[in-house]
Amino acid sequence: MHAHTMFFELKLQASLVAGQEAVALAVAVGQKRAEMIAHHACVGPLLELGRAEEARPHIERARAIVRELQAWRFEPENLAFLAEVEVEAGRPDLARPLLAEGLLLARKTAMSYWGPALLADNAWLAENDDERDAFVAEAETLLTGEVLAHNHYLARRALIELGWILADPDMIEDQCAKLAAFYRIEARPLRETMPLADFLGRRGRVLAAALRGNPLPEMTAEARALVDWSTRTGAVRLGAGLDVALRRLSA
Repeated sequence: MHAHTMFFELKLQASLVAGQEAVALAVAVGQKRAEMIAHHACVGPLLELGRAEEARPHIERARAIVRELQAWRFEPENLAFLAEVEVEAGRPDLARPLLAEGLLLARKTAMSYWGPALLADNAWLAENDDERDAFVAEAETLLTGEVLAHNHYLARRALIELGWILADPDMIEDQCAKLAAFYRIEARPLRETMPLADFLGRRGRVLAAALRGNPLPEMTAEARALVDWSTRTGAVRLGAGLDVALRRLSA
């Protein structure tokens, strides 16, 4: 959980180190469930740091533990992660069946655990409008109910990407607003923010501004700040598209 927290705070290298340490400790004491979650904690930072193939062994070990423990609720998460590795490798055709399988299994286990995230990912890679719209509508419905909080940043992030692909600034801004609203409500008792959600919202607003062709000085400065941060920290995936947006805003 410490490793996951570092990830949410955008301390990607620290998150990876903590995840690796957790894997080693869990193996040493023979706690397989903790080992599986520690492997998951390594996947996030590796994806963001542009080291997707290094995430694959962590996912495969997590899948093996799922089979050993018969903990099938976690398999949709594993399949979603594996699909992300394939997407990062430029193989969406290999990602689609993994996401379809993950969603089917989530429907049999617990849609509240990873369901909205899988629906949003399926929408992102959908090959026709009707299928895409159905995935988005179901994700939105689930997100208004009782689902685990990680679904909100995972699903909204995927739908922001979908808006960028579709060149739909309204969709991006809508997802950014919903993302911010959820985490503001969740943070009320502690008055904290989640840096990852904040970054995703800032990035989304920059992408929307670039699509609108509205080069406001403050938005250009925001784009430059986000590009600088992602370059400095090696956050390859979080920075994706920002260089394009910056060029459009600076034109």
